[in-house]
Amino acid sequence: MGDDKIMDPQKKKLLIIIGVVFSIIVVVLIIVAIIFRVNEQSDPNINPTVTTYTDPYSGETISTVENKAPEDSLSGNNIVYFGFAKLVQYGMTSVQVAALKDYIFQYSHSREDSNQSKIKEVTVDYSTYRQILNEKVSGKSVEFTIVMNRDENLRYKFVNSSKLTRDLNTIIYSNDGAEVFNSATYVNSDDTAH
Repeated sequence: MGDDKIMDPQKKKLLIIIGVVFSIIVVVLIIVAIIFRVNEQSDPNINPTVTTYTDPYSGETISTVENKAPEDSLSGNNIVYFGFAKLVQYGMTSVQVAALKDYIFQYSHSREDSNQSKIKEVTVDYSTYRQILNEKVSGKSVEFTIVMNRDENLRYKFVNSSKLTRDLNTIIYSNDGAEVFNSATYVNSDDTAH
């Protein structure tokens, strides 16, 4: 009668070994899960920090992801242009807006060549926007201020004159009124003046 309750010592050892091995496997899996979770939280690619900025002049919003390489355009012009799409609504053609962006990009290069900060962002201050009939060029002039790199000290006056819808002459003036760029003297890669 009492023989049924007594366990064979071999079976008892085997059950203890299986229990210990199972416990070790569970502990190892818990440790691996904790390590993976800590690495996941510290890896910026898994949980990136996103910063949102709303431009006070254009009202446009941009989100930047921490540690993300900037996206390059085909032209290499990776400046962020706030409010430039709205210039078309104000009477500039899309060709003129593209030329304006190119001139700002070229001006950024000239700033870098003279050891000044690279232009990363540009915004149009529409409160300064004026359209003027210009008898000198038999067309119209558009003037407005832009702010570069979110820095009020980098406010520049842009004067854009055009005779035809595809032509654009742009002059950029610094805060002190000095001319810092003139598209009439800018030469593109084909060595033809704009």
